[in-house]
Amino acid sequence: MDSIINFIERLVQAVVGGLNPLVENGGLGYVAPFLLLAVITVVMLSSSNRLSLAGYGLGWIVALFLILTYQNSGGDRWFADLTGTIPRSEVMGPVLWGLAAGFLLLFPFVRTRLHNSTPIIVAFVTAVAIILLFLAWRVTALTPVVQTTGQEELIAYRRRYVGVFALAFGVGVLLHVLISAANEPRPPIIPPQQMRPPGM
Repeated sequence: MDSIINFIERLVQAVVGGLNPLVENGGLGYVAPFLLLAVITVVMLSSSNRLSLAGYGLGWIVALFLILTYQNSGGDRWFADLTGTIPRSEVMGPVLWGLAAGFLLLFPFVRTRLHNSTPIIVAFVTAVAIILLFLAWRVTALTPVVQTTGQEELIAYRRRYVGVFALAFGVGVLLHVLISAANEPRPPIIPPQQMRPPGM
């Protein structure tokens, strides 16, 4: 029994030790959105609903449109206001925003048959993953070219913000999928046809 506990403890330490540098240096901002995009690509390719391909394409188009809008409307100022200019260690803000975006924005489709709502979920997750990858890259544009230690910490913090948001968003989408699968609408009950005597 002790050997099993020791194995689990070493496994947890290895996972935490592997994730800790990603969180500290902001690499999570790239890894989490990329994993979202990879997973939704696999879902799209393996889905029996062929409309998922259209949803995937729509997600790319919407993401590119929103990225262009972001660049042409001073989105960097909005992102700087959202994250702040002082590196922080708390993650409740991006966690709550991510859960809300992942679950509440898909909430109107919670009573829809999951097979029918798959293209919408694919489009939504694809668009958000691409936008988050763009934001993780764009973070460097929010700081001066000459970077000090404090600015490096700010970049890592903002990328960490994007990564935590992406993870919470994924949890919100999975929660929506689980609730939708559990609430599959029942097929309508067709009343049995009444037997009529011949000649009536």
